Amino acid sequence: MEDGFFHPNGEAFTPTTHARGPWVEDSLHGRMISGLVGHVLDNHHAEADFNLTRLTLDYLRPTRYDDVTITTTPVREGSRIRLIDASVYIRGEEIAQARAVFLRRGEVPEGEIWTTPSPSIPRPNELPPPTPEGPGSPSSAWDSRSVSGRTEGVVERRILWQRPLIPLVSGTETGPLALTGIVADGTNPQANSGARGLVYINSDLSLYMHRPPTGEWICLEVVGHQAVQGIAVGTATFHDLDGPFGQAMVGALANNVRR
Repeated sequence: MEDGFFHPNGEAFTPTTHARGPWVEDSLHGRMISGLVGHVLDNHHAEADFNLTRLTLDYLRPTRYDDVTITTTPVREGSRIRLIDASVYIRGEEIAQARAVFLRRGEVPEGEIWTTPSPSIPRPNELPPPTPEGPGSPSSAWDSRSVSGRTEGVVERRILWQRPLIPLVSGTETGPLALTGIVADGTNPQANSGARGLVYINSDLSLYMHRPPTGEWICLEVVGHQAVQGIAVGTATFHDLDGPFGQAMVGALANNVRR
């Protein structure tokens, strides 16, 4: 029974069909890699006094639809800053590298600092669920509810709420870093899609969070897209039901493979 995107298999993670990638048959979705890195950080490196403030992933090789293993190495274990490096392997090849930066929580400095205004975004329970024929059609794995940007034939900024309906790893609760990792990879398809669908594939992902998310829903709000000569940069802000909690940026390369 496929009750998760992956099954634990010793030190490895064995994918189910829910984890399969969109580009070719023998691939994993990129969000699975960032999600698994978040899962390992949730379970082996997260501490109550520290906040995961930056997670950067560099994708070195294409994914393959096969077992995934992740190794981690502490680089710095200071009293205020902690750095963890991670390597992701499939079929004996390193397909991605990551670095996580944890910063110790503390008191807010005195004095007012300008803060980005939070937009008014409808909550997921205020939005209609996806229909079988429409964009983001329901499945056993995802609930996706669009605020804007999903009208066929119309190019506009995308904002949508998402939640996984199954665990990332079966038998294990999906933690906040894993949940954010799963959604954060969506910065590329949401920011860099257009009238012809997704025509860019991202080479990296940089995620910043000033706090972890709460709850099961995350809203991805596209806030930037620029492109020239086949190179694109996309940016997004992430919200939970309490408000914004992080941002992400991706660099992407034009790809002739159509979904």
